[in-house]
Amino acid sequence: MSQRPGAQEAQPRKPSAEELAAQVRQLLAQAKTAMDSGKYEDAIAGYGKAVQLDPNNSAAREGLARAQKAKAAEDALR
Repeated sequence: MSQRPGAQEAQPRKPSAEELAAQVRQLLAQAKTAMDSGKYEDAIAGYGKAVQLDPNNSAAREGLARAQKAKAAEDALR
């Protein structure tokens, strides 16, 4: 099926700054819950996604570092 001349495929819209901030906050909350439960891999994944969305977010970067350190310590005990 061909498109009409000049027709463009719909591009996914970029989230607004507010939507992005809300998504980062949600990821940080989920990662903190995982961290508090000792689910370090889940915490690393959550903090990592938050860092990808907002590389300048210090809470995300610090949380990722803490989660990675906790996972390494746990792995060293095995």
